[in-house]
Amino acid sequence: MQFVKCLEAIGGHPHRVVPVVQCLLAILGSQSVGVATEDGNAARQQAATTVTVMASREEAAKALCQHLNPLLEQIQEMWKRGSIRPGERNALYEAVLIVSATANAASLEHQQKTLEWIWTETCQRWSDPAWFERTLTDALSLLRSTGIKSCACLSNDVSFDAAKAGKERLHMYHAVQLIERLPRRLLQLKRKKGSNAFLAIVPHLKWTIPVVVRLLRCIHYLASPEGRKLLGVCEGALTIGEIEKAFVLGKTASGVSPAAYFSATTGGNQSGGAGPTSSSLINLEADSFEALRHFIKGVRDSSYQFLGLMSHLVVEEDAIAQQIGFRSFQESMASACSEFYAVVMENVEHQDDRCARMMIRGFIIPLVKKCPPNCWRQWLGTILPPLLQHMHSRLTGAWLAHATGQQRNNNVQQHQQGGAGIKSAGMDEEILKEASMREITREHLSLLLVLTAGDEMGHTYFQNKKKGCINEAAPTVFQWMVAECVQAASCLIATAVAALTWPDSETGLKAIRTCRIAMSMTQKTAQISGLQSFIAKDMFTACMSCLTLSSHADIQSEILLVLRDIILRHGDLVTPFLLSLPNIDQGILASFHQAMQTKNSEKDQRNLVRKLLLRSGGSELKALAQQHSPGAKIPQLQSSDFGQKSGKNLPALLDTVSSSEPSVLHNLF
Repeated sequence: MQFVKCLEAIGGHPHRVVPVVQCLLAILGSQSVGVATEDGNAARQQAATTVTVMASREEAAKALCQHLNPLLEQIQEMWKRGSIRPGERNALYEAVLIVSATANAASLEHQQKTLEWIWTETCQRWSDPAWFERTLTDALSLLRSTGIKSCACLSNDVSFDAAKAGKERLHMYHAVQLIERLPRRLLQLKRKKGSNAFLAIVPHLKWTIPVVVRLLRCIHYLASPEGRKLLGVCEGALTIGEIEKAFVLGKTASGVSPAAYFSATTGGNQSGGAGPTSSSLINLEADSFEALRHFIKGVRDSSYQFLGLMSHLVVEEDAIAQQIGFRSFQESMASACSEFYAVVMENVEHQDDRCARMMIRGFIIPLVKKCPPNCWRQWLGTILPPLLQHMHSRLTGAWLAHATGQQRNNNVQQHQQGGAGIKSAGMDEEILKEASMREITREHLSLLLVLTAGDEMGHTYFQNKKKGCINEAAPTVFQWMVAECVQAASCLIATAVAALTWPDSETGLKAIRTCRIAMSMTQKTAQISGLQSFIAKDMFTACMSCLTLSSHADIQSEILLVLRDIILRHGDLVTPFLLSLPNIDQGILASFHQAMQTKNSEKDQRNLVRKLLLRSGGSELKALAQQHSPGAKIPQLQSSDFGQKSGKNLPALLDTVSSSEPSVLHNLF
């Protein structure tokens, strides 16, 4: 390992790059893969990764350009000979891709040939109809091809070959890793150098997308009650592993720190048992529970990332679009929209928080960001309404259970008869659930801000608003939603209002910013609308009660701004509510309004709102959320509430919030 690091340092000089790369390849070919020790495997992977790191340096890549073809041939020969493992092969292929992109920055055709060469083996396998039917027909066929003998559906199957399944598991895992890894690198080059190399992926969509989509649907099915029956005792493979739990909890079952335990495990000092192991040392070919867990997690997460990367495929230049016959990923995959709907919504209610969070982060957010406006109705109008409704129900229920102590009480009931170790395990599970709940909440609030403002924190919107340069000619997805998917917009606002009362700093910041943007779209009309009533009651109540949360101390100024705007815009509706609070009467309220007219600065007006509400006392404000549960119920709004006219004579969406029947899904591949 130290020798490899020394070689990396030496390779920092361009004239030494070629001999260093040859030396690294010699290290990979010097020892048979099957007999390498754990330290040897780590050194081998480090050697392959070092080649990629060196190729990422512009000067080094230029030095390797003239040796590209011999490098390709040598890697191919080593792979056929079995001298390198799949993970090492992926790292070397990535290095080849970088060098090729550097050598032919302006040649899209050359980059397509490079990708075609790298993906030849995977393409031949995945394009085989017999392999597709045998492996990805349904979740059962996936387990028969990649499962382990302990699975309930395979334990009595005499035809199941564990060794063959292990090889298929290894191949599929690294194939998915490779098709996600290379587009990510090409996208980085596009952002850094403005290269068109990223478009080299376009010809490969026809064989990569069907496999990834079907693979995700099969994995999602495993989380359903019927899928868990197929797994049997192996259903724990859908949850996080021991080493991830250790890092979340900050401790291990033996009481030592995760870092120390991880080091001991990696070094092979951990004595028997089923303790956590290093994911990099898991043998995917082994017929073991950890191998299945690592396979499901790795393939699922990489598939989300791949679909998210494909959402960035947009051709901005008309000449290039006409040349390659491609405009955007969303337009080219429009006929398969129902399959992507299935990826998002099938069995989403059975998925754990971590899986749903990775789907939102890896696929949904990039899709929303990059979806062209002419595709909003077909794509976002199909996926967002049911997803937003599900997430509203999911998060409000989870935070209610957390607030009322149901999770804690359930764990106490389950473990009250056990010893100290069992009780400790119960508390650890509660901590893990809470951490996972907070993470998915923050991720979903990021999605809401992307919908309303265009980015995960709303910075772009508020900076443009401050400069007075908000482009009304380029509407946000939220503005489109209030016109054509108003119930989805209702779900968005209700979730943001409910999130204000949840004691989490990052969630509170994203929620109040979403509320501010929603407020800016309301119009004061003579007729009281459903939106005005919701803002004056639910949003106002949530803002007042969340002022007492210590987690929201840093965003009190933004909360007070929303309260000020509600009082000024909807004074007739909030006045009766304010008068119902202790120590506030007509005289005090009249003095407040008079002072607001004389104070023009934002800071002074915030202070006036703060002083008015402090008259009621913190305990009264804190009780408001418990009494009214703001945002718990999705309001029934109309597009006219936002000053918008809904689209007419448009075909119905694939699915909406109000629909009760599941959409018919077709296999469009």
